[in-house]
Amino acid sequence: MRDTHQSPTEQPSGPPETSFPIGSRIIHVGPHKTGTTAVQGALHAARERLAEHGVWLPSSERNPVMAVRQGSGTRSMEPNNSAWSELAAAFDETGERIGVLSSEFFADADDTAARRVVAELGGPSVRILITLRPLAKIMPSQWQQHVQSGKSTPYEEWLTDLFDEHSGTKSAKSFWKRHRHDRFTERWAAAADPERVTVLVVDDSRPEQLLRDFETLLGLPEDTLRKKKNATNRSLTSGETEAVRLLAAEFERRGWSKQLFREYVRYGVVPRVKTARTPGPDEPKIATPSWALERAAEIGGEIAESIAASGVRVVGDLDLLRGEDVKPAEPGRPLVDPEVAVQAVLGCMTVAMKEQGTQRPEADRSESLLSIVGQRTKNRLFGSRGRA
Repeated sequence: MRDTHQSPTEQPSGPPETSFPIGSRIIHVGPHKTGTTAVQGALHAARERLAEHGVWLPSSERNPVMAVRQGSGTRSMEPNNSAWSELAAAFDETGERIGVLSSEFFADADDTAARRVVAELGGPSVRILITLRPLAKIMPSQWQQHVQSGKSTPYEEWLTDLFDEHSGTKSAKSFWKRHRHDRFTERWAAAADPERVTVLVVDDSRPEQLLRDFETLLGLPEDTLRKKKNATNRSLTSGETEAVRLLAAEFERRGWSKQLFREYVRYGVVPRVKTARTPGPDEPKIATPSWALERAAEIGGEIAESIAASGVRVVGDLDLLRGEDVKPAEPGRPLVDPEVAVQAVLGCMTVAMKEQGTQRPEADRSESLLSIVGQRTKNRLFGSRGRA
């Protein structure tokens, strides 16, 4: 199919050329860090409006992670696939509508699993939708996830391993399985046929465009899908990430379990830090060194050329995958506001008190006390600037 480098909203009036036919079962397979959370949140919130326009969401969850993992994993490792079976049965109810299922966890399917997903979710009715962003914008986010999962590898060391052609680490293999986007696209095109695969290139310079493109692809009126604020999905700053990384390193040094890290840090500290504070304008983001950006741009160019020749439908500008708008920055000393430490302690306490069944009033008193301590610490260290 011809390669179109224009947004679907720029198509001529009337039925858009890029919209999916009635009865299609759309599977948005990610991959990770390509706007999936924004899309899922907007779809979930617009459930009633979507129904009015003939769009069906087969899952009541925003992102049916458990079911998708069952369906796209190795069957021999999944003794009970009931959640997947229920999801597939719900998708069968699409009928004379357009069904939509979005989960970045489809990205972990191998060739065999991808074919099985397509076959079990509707075969010829399935349309695969892939959203893509440049590697240069994905790498810092994926390293953050690496750290939040309990790994203490510094960013540049992680990047060096990532671009080492002979690396056999689990982290590098997982990254390229998801983010060697030409091979990722090829995998799903082999499972569903290139004519039934659409690649949507995300333009970060126009943040609202992703939802507008989804609306047009689904035949929806403009502004049906609206961005939902999700503080837990914001990126950590360089300082916040470094604090979590050092915690991971300390867990490793002490021989504490990964389960303990997940419970207290990943699902206690990290969400608390993300939701309870707003980073200041002087807090640096994660800085990717120039050598890694250059390598990412080279691979991004290869990806763009391969996808352009693959026969899949492309919506957007493939040249954006080169990431040439991402500028290198020298890593500076991470700035860690004392509030980060306070919120980290509160996150751990929240988990601990929940486990012990502590009554909420006591939690409120502890939270109030730690907030006062944190503010006093900020005042001593930074004076009036700490109160800003």
